[in-house]
Amino acid sequence: MSTPKSIKITERKSQRPPTTVNPAAEAKYQADRRSALKERLAGGEEVAVEPLRSSQGSLHFEVTRRPE
Repeated sequence: MSTPKSIKITERKSQRPPTTVNPAAEAKYQADRRSALKERLAGGEEVAVEPLRSSQGSLHFEVTRRPE
């Protein structure tokens, strides 16, 4: 059984702390979430975590394994 190379993760608005409309604060929040996801999902593997989009307060990420 093979593991998918890419998965998508959504963080719903209800899971997020309230953020301001400050774009710099939002960018930092997204970068922090990306780092946390990367650490949690890596499990010793190299993974790339990229934000897909932010819509109505939800963050959407794509996690991809790096080729070995």
